[in-house]
Parts: sequence; C-alpha cells; structure tokens
Amino acid sequence: MDISKTDLTQAARLLQEAAAYITVNAKSAREADKARQMQKLSKKLTKKIEQWNNT
Repeated sequence: MDISKTDLTQAARLLQEAAAYITVNAKSAREADKARQMQKLSKKLTKKIEQWNNT
C-alpha cells in the first residue's frame, strides 16, 4: 500500500486541527508541548509536499 500526496496533505491538516484543539484545552505544559510537536510535524509534512510538487 502506497501513501499518496493526498494522504500526506490530509494527515498534515488533521495534525493542525488536533494541535489547535489541544492548545485550547491544554491543562498542563505536557499537553501544550504535544500540541507544539504536532504543529511542527504538520509544517514539516507540508514543506515536504511542496518540495515534491516543485520537482
């Protein structure tokens, strides 16, 4: 089973939405850090998708 660009785009979007939800509802520094990690991974995926689109 292959992973398509669409799958990666959807994963990046879901990570952004989850991070936004966690940020609003975070009660501890650990939860806030997890949201930060999700945002960072989402940006990394988005950047990689853009690189693939340019080649």
